[in-house]
Amino acid sequence: MYTLRRITSDGLQSNQALGESYNFVSKELNEIEFKKCLDQMKWVDDPEIYGFVSYGEGSKLLALYKKSAYFIMTSGGETFDNLTLKR
Repeated sequence: MYTLRRITSDGLQSNQALGESYNFVSKELNEIEFKKCLDQMKWVDDPEIYGFVSYGEGSKLLALYKKSAYFIMTSGGETFDNLTLKR
């Protein structure tokens, strides 16, 4: 089981259960898939969004924003991956 931990620029921390698998869609690395995510969410391109996490067999999306830090956590509480935008 994976969890996405978000820490906002003002220190708010939240966790979202992702389940058994997830996909990370980067605007910089895969613009075509990124645009598909925007279309699925019915959003226009927001310069603050740099990617999406897709989970629930692709049926759910979470936008990743530049001013927040994101970590994929395992069920044991360890950090599995850091999805925070690298500057």
